[in-house]
Amino acid sequence: YLGFAPLKIIKKTLARTTQMAKMVIRAPLRRHIKSRLAFMQAKRLKETVSTDPMFANCRSLGHGYTGAQVFYGMKSNQINVYGFRSKGEFPQKYRDFIRDHGAPSALRRDNAKEEKSEENDQIHRELFIQDQFCEPYNPQQNPVESRGI
Repeated sequence: YLGFAPLKIIKKTLARTTQMAKMVIRAPLRRHIKSRLAFMQAKRLKETVSTDPMFANCRSLGHGYTGAQVFYGMKSNQINVYGFRSKGEFPQKYRDFIRDHGAPSALRRDNAKEEKSEENDQIHRELFIQDQFCEPYNPQQNPVESRGI
């Protein structure tokens, strides 16, 4: 923008506008170990994960679990099971799954109330995970029921 201005005007402009500027140069560049964005920090799974709870008739003796949350990888056919004491523990078990194995590209689940919580939506927003729901009364759309359980 200063290409056709006289040299005298350019010198005055630079003298007045750059008085408060400081130049910071780090001679050896520093490497940033951790990204500030949460979705870039998490390990990513390149597959859709299907999930569904499974309930037991009695409590487990060691931990007192009444059921288990089953996570099933649709490409890898990997099954991961996390025990729970109540149905409302889904967001904590989901965070445990993400911490242990990685964030999936999408989470397929049925329309259970505890799986549609605000805390679960917050997890999906911060890690960029898609939501996929099954149609009501169509359990064949959630492969964890037919293959995983």
